[in-house]
Amino acid sequence: MNIERLLQIRESLRKQNHIWLGVSLILACANLGLILVVLKTEGHDRVVMVPTEICHKFWVGRNDVDPAYLEDMAVYFAERVLTYNPDSLAAQLNAVIPLMDPAYIHDLQKQLEDQVTRVHQQKISSSLFIQSVHVRGKHVDMHAILMLTVEKEVIQETPANVTIQFSDREGRIYIQSFQTDLQGDQTL
Repeated sequence: MNIERLLQIRESLRKQNHIWLGVSLILACANLGLILVVLKTEGHDRVVMVPTEICHKFWVGRNDVDPAYLEDMAVYFAERVLTYNPDSLAAQLNAVIPLMDPAYIHDLQKQLEDQVTRVHQQKISSSLFIQSVHVRGKHVDMHAILMLTVEKEVIQETPANVTIQFSDREGRIYIQSFQTDLQGDQTL
């Protein structure tokens, strides 16, 4: 009699086990379906590179970027490229290379390599003092004072216009072009 009762309990537990297994499979399929729906409706996320010093609150959407983000990134990039000494320049430029647009990286790298060569040959240090920043779409203009020194002696202090053009490629914001125009039609 105990054996029959144990067999009935075992059979009942086996049926309950099968029922719960079926419910678990249904819930797993439902979760998988919901994940696919969310991924399809939301699409891919945007990769956002954030400067080490954030000066403004900003938002980044799937198809749009807050101008404050572009302003902070432009200031970060310009300060890394134009505030340097011969010992720190190479490391600073390596920090900004991931921000450059892969389609234009060769031109930008050539421009920066020329700068490294000139800085090491002439032992120039530079400091950028940004006066104002203007954002128009993905185009950022900065008005600044650029101070060049050699062995702690100021050799040139001149107004500079820094122009940075951003591009949006595969959900990521990159720097497409960078130009510094010094007063008197000199280009750095």
